[in-house]
Amino acid sequence: MLQLPTNHVIKSGKIARIYLQEPNGILHPILWFRCSKPDEILWAPYGMHSKHCTLHSLFPDEDVDRDESSPRKYYFRDFVEVNEPIDHFSSHMDGTFHLKGRHAPPIYSNTLRMRENLGPDSPVFLEFMVNSETASEYSTKSKSRITDQTIIIIGQSGAGVQIIGAVAGSNYDIEEFVMDGLDHSWTCGYTFSIGVFKAALATRPIWPNFDLIENRPKGTLLTLRFFHESGKFRHKVFLFNYCRITVKASHKKLNFIFNDQPNNIEDEEVQSDSEQGRA
Repeated sequence: MLQLPTNHVIKSGKIARIYLQEPNGILHPILWFRCSKPDEILWAPYGMHSKHCTLHSLFPDEDVDRDESSPRKYYFRDFVEVNEPIDHFSSHMDGTFHLKGRHAPPIYSNTLRMRENLGPDSPVFLEFMVNSETASEYSTKSKSRITDQTIIIIGQSGAGVQIIGAVAGSNYDIEEFVMDGLDHSWTCGYTFSIGVFKAALATRPIWPNFDLIENRPKGTLLTLRFFHESGKFRHKVFLFNYCRITVKASHKKLNFIFNDQPNNIEDEEVQSDSEQGRA
């Protein structure tokens, strides 16, 4: 049976913050969402040691057919290093999505268009997956500053968090969409409304694999999937980080899956056999 959290629903209207809580009660900010207009949603990962994060690298975009169900494989050798400070992602009423940098003047990138305008009756227009580092790698947040606009994910000792989520119009049954096909390792039921949109999340703990490639970038790995105007799904993979680490090891694999389409990130030679997590 899927687990349901106790603090699973917030109706913030304008802002939502996602924090990961260690067993000792220490809180770490992971994601934020905000609407500056009712029909516009802004969001981004928090930086590991600061509010804002840096886009370390990204993987070239990939378009797949709607009925394509083969695994998506992403190799670290193909990631393009960027090292640009970013402000947020945004989705707008006319269906435009982009990433805004923290430049003067701001630079917009990774722009694409959805097939329809966005509103309260929109089906799912954004799916995402987040793989964090261990909770202690992120900045801390005082409990005294927690508000009813905060979702707290209860973590486990020495673990980070894997989050899958989706955003749709407020009239869409987003909770059922996210829960569909998940196994018992996931905690479901985190939902929040923001403007005319609604989001739902499912989470599970992930532990570091010390069998890592040497000198890998340390950060928050984010995978996005859109159904855009070409009639295909667009896959985008980003690595946001604050620093680099050195670990003596040989390989790294991170697993992603959206509905029935698994996505894998691995090194060129060695694959791990970690569980995918959806039935």
